Amino acid sequence: MSVVDLFEHMINYPSEFLNANSGQEFEDRIMQFLRNRITYNRIQLGDIPEINDLKLKILEHSNSEFIFNPTKHDKMFIYQPYGSQQYPDFLIFEGNYIFPVEAKFSKSGKRPVWNSGLPRPNGIYIYGALEHKKIVVFSGIDIVSVEESIKLHEFFLKLKELENEFNFSNMSEQRYGFVVYSRKAFEQSKKVNSEAQLSLVDHAKELGEKLLRRLKSLCFLYFSHTAPVYLSKLYREHQLISKIPTHRQYFSLRRTQQLDW
Repeated sequence: MSVVDLFEHMINYPSEFLNANSGQEFEDRIMQFLRNRITYNRIQLGDIPEINDLKLKILEHSNSEFIFNPTKHDKMFIYQPYGSQQYPDFLIFEGNYIFPVEAKFSKSGKRPVWNSGLPRPNGIYIYGALEHKKIVVFSGIDIVSVEESIKLHEFFLKLKELENEFNFSNMSEQRYGFVVYSRKAFEQSKKVNSEAQLSLVDHAKELGEKLLRRLKSLCFLYFSHTAPVYLSKLYREHQLISKIPTHRQYFSLRRTQQLDW
């Protein structure tokens, strides 16, 4: 089994994960599935010294590419690598890639609360909407483009400069230390775009299919230990051939559009 199986299972059997009363319980159920159902080993950040060199790539806001795995670790995950309140909730090691995965949970509503955590383009998000008994899995890039992400973050950089300029120019002698303080926060709203699609639940099928197609097209399927079994399954579903394709056969089929994954 692979990380794709996790997301497909969550889409098809949301009740197994939504039997939760909090975001922490929701994350616990995801972790249980990783460990017990697809048998990934949990490791600690300190177990992989080379992962420190990838922190900037994992956390950056302008990278839409999945992160290449330079380690020998496969079928493993790290839970809360940078702390309980920091992105991501999971780092999943799958073949040639490392996937940052963030879990969101709400008891009501059709979209997560984002606060200061704007979706990262190369992040994978799992949103559990308890009220609607649905789980939405999606790529950050499918709801916020790289260009939009850069502009949104640049706004707060400029705001911080304005904040500092104001405080030093006007409050440097304020007896009790009062200053202005700007806090980064993002929300989905129709304030400036009345046609904005705010509900992720209503677009769950479209978003999930985009993510799964992207994951299934990655070359890691050829190099992970489960690749032969997984690819055979995919080929049987597409009624193409009964044997495992070679690397060349696979991309030939992609080029001729006989495969959409």
